[in-house]
Amino acid sequence: MKTTELIHLLKENASAIQAEWADFCTGPSLIMKAHVGRAEDTHSFFILTAGAFETKFTDIFPQTLKLLRRIPRLRGASFLTALPHAVVGLHKGQYGVQRTLLGVEIPEDNSFELEGRAIPYQENQCISFHDYQEHRGWNHSSSPRTVLLVDCWSPALILPNPIRAITARVVDKTRLKNGDAQQALRLQKHLESQS
Repeated sequence: MKTTELIHLLKENASAIQAEWADFCTGPSLIMKAHVGRAEDTHSFFILTAGAFETKFTDIFPQTLKLLRRIPRLRGASFLTALPHAVVGLHKGQYGVQRTLLGVEIPEDNSFELEGRAIPYQENQCISFHDYQEHRGWNHSSSPRTVLLVDCWSPALILPNPIRAITARVVDKTRLKNGDAQQALRLQKHLESQS
């Protein structure tokens, strides 16, 4: 599934996700189901961890789980809540992970920064990026902010060496265009010798 398809799928189902989140928030013992994040003022509600869906959320988020099961290479999913006035400091995640955030409950004065560029959070909208890029977020409002965080493994992002990544793409395109595997291998060796 391409990132654009994932974003479309999440946005198309945003109202169902928001409704399940709202129902969850009115239920008892909300905090007992949370995992406190890096900072004490963020809480994560893990729906999928280590490739397995959390059974305690099966009845609470049925539509969200049904949607998530449609996503190939899904690595993790959670509702991430930043409490009022929370700041999630600058950090990087893992190579090879495409992270997509869907705005579920977004009060005013919330933003996200990706490699120095501020991007405002918006309800029913997505922000998608390579998790290894430096990013941070903040909630300067007096209300909690919640996003649905969806992590997908992306083979295209695995190669940390940009020369190898470019070489792989050029070779693949040459192979497809010409149908000549030997020519593609010669091109690959040439490009690698230049780096």
